[in-house]
Amino acid sequence: MHQTICASRNLVLLGLLLTLPLMGCSDPGPASGQVEGVVTLDGQPLPNAELAFYPQEGRASQGVTDESGHYRLMFTYDSPGCIPGNHEVMITTRRPESDVEGAAMLPELVPKKYRKRGELKATVEPGANEINFDLSK
Repeated sequence: MHQTICASRNLVLLGLLLTLPLMGCSDPGPASGQVEGVVTLDGQPLPNAELAFYPQEGRASQGVTDESGHYRLMFTYDSPGCIPGNHEVMITTRRPESDVEGAAMLPELVPKKYRKRGELKATVEPGANEINFDLSK
C-alpha cells in the first residue's frame, strides 16, 4: 500500500514538473499585430534606424528602416509581427554597419530622448497597423 501511495505521489509530482514551465510563461498571445510605418527626423526620412517595440509583457519586436525611412517589425528573425497592446519604443542609428565582427559603427543621429524607453509609446492592435514616428532634434 505504501508503495502505491508513493508511486501515485511521484506521478503527481512528475505531472506538476511537466506543466509548471507552461504555467510560468507569460506569453500574452501570438504576435498578431503587423506593424509598419515611416520614421523621419526633422521632416526627412531616417535611414538605417533600428526600432524596438517593448510590450508590457512578452517579447519585443524589432525593425530597421530602409533609405526612405520605412520599417516593418519582426517578432523573430523570420516571423513578422508584434504582440498587440501598449509598447514603449526605442529608436537608434548606432549599430554595426555589418554583421562582421569589428565592423565600424554607424553614427548616432537620433536624439538621446528617443533612444531610451518612455519617450515614445505606441499601441498595437491585432491586424495591420501603420505607426509613424516624426522625430525632432
